Order: sequence, then structure tokens, then C-alpha cells
Amino acid sequence: MLPVYRRSELEAVVDGCLHRVKALWIDGVDDTTDLALIGQGFAAVKHAYIKRLVAANIGQDADEARAAFVEGVASVPIPARLIPELKTLWDFHAEKFEMDPSRFVAAEESGTEGGIAWTPDLVQVLPDINGLEIVDDKSGWAPPMTEDELRRLFQARVYSRYARDRFPNFSRYVFTIYAIRFNVRVSVVFTPDELDSVDTEIDAAIATIEGAKHTGHWPAIPGPSCRFCTLACPVVDNAALVPARLSLPEQAVNAAAWVLAAEGQLKAVKKALKAYCAA
Repeated sequence: MLPVYRRSELEAVVDGCLHRVKALWIDGVDDTTDLALIGQGFAAVKHAYIKRLVAANIGQDADEARAAFVEGVASVPIPARLIPELKTLWDFHAEKFEMDPSRFVAAEESGTEGGIAWTPDLVQVLPDINGLEIVDDKSGWAPPMTEDELRRLFQARVYSRYARDRFPNFSRYVFTIYAIRFNVRVSVVFTPDELDSVDTEIDAAIATIEGAKHTGHWPAIPGPSCRFCTLACPVVDNAALVPARLSLPEQAVNAAAWVLAAEGQLKAVKKALKAYCAA
């Protein structure tokens, strides 16, 4: 059987850290944080709620939201200590979320097109532009993306690419990030032709993984994943890798990459703290 790659696995390759790829998807290291567990619980509750709204052909309902919370929590192994925070997050979101059941296409529908596993939170039709919207909920404290940042996001291109195959004949494919804690939606629009080049990105990421399997070389390279990664890291955890005095070009390059990653991480954390305080 051909291997199936997760979108998040390939995104780690695109971010440049093969150490993270090996730890999570080959060695099976568990780096699940409380925030990630709350995200999993939120996804289960939201899925149950959308199913209930579609079945009842309504756009919003407080009773259905409460029932969906119970149903969703029962379906995932979330620690009891996290349920109060999940409930607060869900109540905040349920008051603001409304959908048009007539536009509904799919929710949490797992796909494995082209050997890539992907699971959009919500897919719905945009009749005014003959478009299809793929919505991905983000329940963490990461601040909302800009449209330019979203266009560069690997997930946006991959989900839109496979939505084009699963649900063809739309003129536009709209990928939307919904930052739940900030009640902010950011969207980017792709034409079908713009998504042709995504296959090349995917093939390159897969080739990188297969090459690392062949050589056994899985380097840890500072990059975008550093801002949320909790894995033990041979770069960050080993000060000897960055000597007090640089003598080789390779050392300078590694040190510069580390500084750039640290600065990017610090900027993201400050932005998240500012948004948290504002909220």
C-alpha cells in the first residue's frame, strides 16, 4: 500500500524541521498540550452542533448548542479539568456562530486524496460567486492571520487543492481561517488554475521525507514551527551547537537561523499576549 501523509506532517517539512517530522510521525512522540486537547474537544462539539443544525434545518439554536456540547465531550477523551475552559470557549463561540443549512456541503469529512489526509471543519457553497468555502477553526491563542500570511499557508493551498478534486466545477475556492477566541475570519480566494502548482509542493515535501528515511538524517532546523513546538530539540537544548565564537560558515548560518526563529517566536508571543489582554 502507498503511504498516507498527514497535511500537518508535510507542513512540518515545508517549515523545514525534519526532526519534528521524525519525532511525531515516525517515532510517535506525544506532544499534545492542554490547548491542543481543548482544540480536539472543540472540534468534536462543533461537528455535533453542525450536524444538529443541518438535521433541523436551522442556522442557530441555544438548545442544540447545549446538547451538542454534551454529545461532543462524550465522544473525545478530554480530561475533566479542561471541560470548564472548553465550555467557556464553546459558549462564547455558539453565541456568534450562525450558518445557512442550504449552503452546507460537509463537516469534518476526512479525505485521503493523492495520499494526503485532510479534514476540513466545514465546507459550504458560496452561490454569489459560484464558490466553495473551506473553513478551518483555530481555537488556540495564536492571533488571526493577515490575508497575505494565509495565502502563504501550506494548509490553505492543500485544502483548497483537494477540495477542487472532491467538489469540482466551482469558479472559486475560498479558504477561511476562523480564529475562534477573537471571533475573526480571514479568507483567501483561489481560482482552480492557481491550485495546479500545489502538487509540486506536495511531491517535494514527500520526496524530502522519503530521502530522510533513506539517509537516516533528520536535522532540527529552527523555523516557523518553533513558536509552538514542545519537543526536546537538539538545537535549542544543546548550547554547544552554538559556540561562543563562530569559526565556520555553517555555524554562522545555523546561528542566524536560530536568531531569526527566536525573533519570530518572540514577535508571535508578544502579539498573542496583546490580543489576549485585549480580549
